Amino acid sequence: MASDTFQFHREGDLDLTIITVVGSIETEDIIRHLADFYDQFNTSKLIWDFSRAEGEHIDGRQLRRIVDAAKSQAHLREGGATAIVVPRSSQFGVARMYEILSDLAGHPIAHAVFRSLEEARAWLKATRPSA
Repeated sequence: MASDTFQFHREGDLDLTIITVVGSIETEDIIRHLADFYDQFNTSKLIWDFSRAEGEHIDGRQLRRIVDAAKSQAHLREGGATAIVVPRSSQFGVARMYEILSDLAGHPIAHAVFRSLEEARAWLKATRPSA
């Protein structure tokens, strides 16, 4: 399910889904659209592109909720890779916290944070899903 705020684009030949987030978002929006990804667009590689998003007010408790929601479905793409694109410094800090919390939670998907879509694509091309 796509919306104006969350735009899904699948590149089947690369086993990649890009979720572009536009405008203001809330924690519940991310969790709901993460479920949409797993239900309709599940690929081993995923880019969350927050370049055009607003919502730097996400706190540690909310990040843990997002990590828990993602981890609860991660078995569906275990060994996959997720890149998070956040060009602004305030977003970058929040995304890095997500990456660290995911690692500490034993999330079975590799995560990395980038400032540009090009950097994220390069990392995903170099990352081989482990099955």
